[in-house]
Amino acid sequence: MLISKPGLYEMTADEYHADPAPSPSLSNSVAQLLLDRSPWHAWHAHPRLNPRYEADESKRLDLGSVAHVLLLGCGRDLEVIQAENFRTKAAQEQRDNARAAGKLPVLADDFTRAEAMAAIARAEIVSVPALAGMFHSPDARSELVALWREGDCWARCMIDRTDLRTVIDYKTCSNASPQAAARNLYVNGYHVQRSWYLRGLDVVDPAGAGRRRFYFLFQEIDEPFACSVLEVDGTGATLGERQCAAAVRQWQACMAADRWPSYPPLVHRAEMPPWMETSILARELADDERERVPSDILMAG
Repeated sequence: MLISKPGLYEMTADEYHADPAPSPSLSNSVAQLLLDRSPWHAWHAHPRLNPRYEADESKRLDLGSVAHVLLLGCGRDLEVIQAENFRTKAAQEQRDNARAAGKLPVLADDFTRAEAMAAIARAEIVSVPALAGMFHSPDARSELVALWREGDCWARCMIDRTDLRTVIDYKTCSNASPQAAARNLYVNGYHVQRSWYLRGLDVVDPAGAGRRRFYFLFQEIDEPFACSVLEVDGTGATLGERQCAAAVRQWQACMAADRWPSYPPLVHRAEMPPWMETSILARELADDERERVPSDILMAG
């Protein structure tokens, strides 16, 4: 499907990831590649630019993807396989047939775990006053797509859950403690994702500009499936907005020139990380102290 004008749309994940804009559009994942890697990486990962593009679909069960479907109530259809594992030929055939039909295969035990995850995540959302109505409001929708213009270029995003004033993005992880989740948030550039989604919503829904709140719901993939809700601080919000603006400028320049450079062709200076320097100096200090201790004391120890 192709969409001719900016706005908010509902579509399947496959339609979204194929890029429904009139011309190749900038998404959050491609913007992250522009920021962290190079324009060449962004071109290679874009379904409308790279003629050899292939979707990176993991063959490993992603329990988070199953929980995502159950929590949001939309996404790929699930195919529950009544087997202990995928080692048998029969289970493998069921799995492969489900994938061929565009479904997400999941073992029965894993489906039960994902159901528990979704129930706990929903209870967490209901318990947070700022989010309590997000699964009861008639205005809230899941996997809502925003499509907008950035100058002469198009941009897009798919939002997990929003009523246009509150946005929830669901992440699964191994450790959802507030401290670990905060590190996860910034290391993975989720503060940029937040700014990107709000940037798009402010264009297609200008009445809500500056009045929206964005929350991340992190959930552990192992029992007890604990959750934390996080909001980006002022510094993260400001830097995320600046990074989004930088990605847009670079995208516009590359699209206009149809030039997608890789890393700069020069010798780069490899700076030693401070933590490594500290570790080496501490080891040298320990060795010096050890050499000052008489050998008979060391032997006695």
